[in-house]
Amino acid sequence: MTTARLAACLACTLLLPASSRAIDNSKHIFGLGAVTQFSSADPAVPVQLSAKLALQPRAEVSFLFGMAANTPTAFLPGLKFDFVLVPEQHMNFYAVLGLSLDLHATGGLQAVLYQAGAGMEFFFTEFPNVGFAFEFGFGGGVKAAGAVGVTTQGFATTATGVLGGAGVHYYF
Repeated sequence: MTTARLAACLACTLLLPASSRAIDNSKHIFGLGAVTQFSSADPAVPVQLSAKLALQPRAEVSFLFGMAANTPTAFLPGLKFDFVLVPEQHMNFYAVLGLSLDLHATGGLQAVLYQAGAGMEFFFTEFPNVGFAFEFGFGGGVKAAGAVGVTTQGFATTATGVLGGAGVHYYF
């Protein structure tokens, strides 16, 4: 009897239309903030300033600029693309693809870093212009010829690992 009740509740939950207040991301056109990433492949924690621009209601691009926490001469410019999969009034679920360059003041291009995964950005009712984002997925990099520890010509692949990230943006 209990199994039948659970099955009926599950069927009603899935089959009956629910009222939803889903909205697009059109109120958040331009945002400034900061992001950081945590990777099992690279223990250095990059901190990047971010300028986020909504190209369409569900497509966003972030222009990143920052530095690695363990190497003050390493600059990390990059781009990150977000595609909002589920827009909600106070939370967006999105897919993310990102590329960054690891540039050192003395050695030039050290690596091209990449990330792919999913994320969510949520907004409090009291602060609708402030978004808090959390991301997870995979990330890694490709080291450049002449980079520290690379003896081959061309590019040599580095380790790929689990990636997590967090950020905050203020939208104008």
